[in-house]
Amino acid sequence: MDIQELRYFIATYQYGSYARAAAEIFLSRQALRQKLQKLEEELGGPLFVTRQKRLEPTDLGERLYREARPFVSQFDAMELNILSHSQQQKNKVSIAMGLGAATFLSLDPLLSFQKEYPQIELVLSENSDAVVVFDVLSGKADFGIVGAYDALLTELNAIRIQNTRLYVQIHRENPLSGRSQLEIADLKGQPFISFGAQNHAHRFLLQECRTQGFEPDFLFCIQDNRATQSLARKHRAITWSCPPQRLETPLRNFCILPLRCQNQSWGTYIISQPGKEHSLSVHLLIRHLCAEADDL
Repeated sequence: MDIQELRYFIATYQYGSYARAAAEIFLSRQALRQKLQKLEEELGGPLFVTRQKRLEPTDLGERLYREARPFVSQFDAMELNILSHSQQQKNKVSIAMGLGAATFLSLDPLLSFQKEYPQIELVLSENSDAVVVFDVLSGKADFGIVGAYDALLTELNAIRIQNTRLYVQIHRENPLSGRSQLEIADLKGQPFISFGAQNHAHRFLLQECRTQGFEPDFLFCIQDNRATQSLARKHRAITWSCPPQRLETPLRNFCILPLRCQNQSWGTYIISQPGKEHSLSVHLLIRHLCAEADDL
């Protein structure tokens, strides 16, 4: 057995559920069960039984918990202490962010994390959602942050850290600008500038429009947020926007409206390789982001 397996066991013991424990340790449920099965094989017996839809520890599980909990706590404290006093080289965490994800999440949680853990260097990159997924699966990035809904992330370990809505930017002379929100059907025949098929929001919009029997009128598709905004202003087209509370300066001649979607729930997700074991630095950062992210 190793220290990581013991961490997984302790989380499962404390939550009494594979699903809740898996979410806490940023691992898929299937991967967690495989890790625990390996531990049970090493120890020669089951650690949990299911009673009334809740996991209950066996006698072996109770004994392992009593022995393992203080040991793992001491180990984690030692690792964090060494990490905090490391003067030779910063620990790096690589984060791949989808286009627009930073504006929904805001960079404040990342800045507050760096203030608390100056010895951990955060390396951020921004790209299309498809590239973010590739970087995560290939191991180039420790984890990614994207806007999505559950069905788009089935091949990944995904944790929703923020419930939000999709927002669009619309010219004030457009009759739709007087609405409190837009429906998917409102976009029929409206020129729209989007990020292209490598972006989750674009794929989501295409799917929702087709469900209602029409094709969106994409004027341009471009993988550049500034260019998208510039073209939208020039052609008075609708395009994606950050939430209004995230705007640094008010928009002239444009307003921001939420886009109501009936079939799926949109959110901001942390994504990682299924079964990947994260370093302490990555665990600390993900926990911090989960705690600090605000719903929009």
